[in-house]
Amino acid sequence: MLEAVVFSGGEPTVNAGLPAAAKEVKALGFKVGLHTAGPYPDRLTQLLPHLDWVGLDVKGRGQEFDRICGRSGIWQRHARSLGILLDSGLNFECRTTIHWKDFQLADVERLALTLADCGVRHYALQVARSEQCLDASHAQPVTHAPSTARLNALVKRLEPHFSRLELRH
Repeated sequence: MLEAVVFSGGEPTVNAGLPAAAKEVKALGFKVGLHTAGPYPDRLTQLLPHLDWVGLDVKGRGQEFDRICGRSGIWQRHARSLGILLDSGLNFECRTTIHWKDFQLADVERLALTLADCGVRHYALQVARSEQCLDASHAQPVTHAPSTARLNALVKRLEPHFSRLELRH
């Protein structure tokens, strides 16, 4: 039996009709979730009354976020969306997909601690699988990826900063 509908992407909030669609799904009695990177904070605000959960993709910090996305100015809009979620009381998680071409272990730690300092309670680190990357430059093996032991040690150090911290492979 279907219990929930999750709007995901590309980037679902690019669609101006999303708030109406979420409202309609909610009226049918389903729970409603959203996967977003937060580039449209005003649309997120419109969606909030119809959402039960949000997964917010965090690509990096500041200019790192813009570099990884390949577009400047996205970080500021994402930061607004994060603030909206933090103020809303809505159940949400932040998650970062880590490709070692874009991150060093220290970058991951700084990003996680920044999110914890902002008040994020649920965070997931998702290790990218190079063989599933559409971008050919990311499909190549990375020689500087940290060992599993070093990554697990980082997660252990970060766990006290979150109510829930997950490492997804």
